[in-house]
Amino acid sequence: MQALIFQNAEVEGPGIFADVLREKGWVQDIIHLYNGEPIPPDWQNYDLLVVMGGA
Repeated sequence: MQALIFQNAEVEGPGIFADVLREKGWVQDIIHLYNGEPIPPDWQNYDLLVVMGGA
């Protein structure tokens, strides 16, 4: 299973979400939107999207 995590603020990472996913054996890709990283064109192929908050 693969998760795509959208991080909107440098200091607000996936935290416990990443821990739980890791324990379950999920592959995680983190997109650092605050750094201008683009959303991958294959985002619809992920099993889970996690959108983090921000200030």
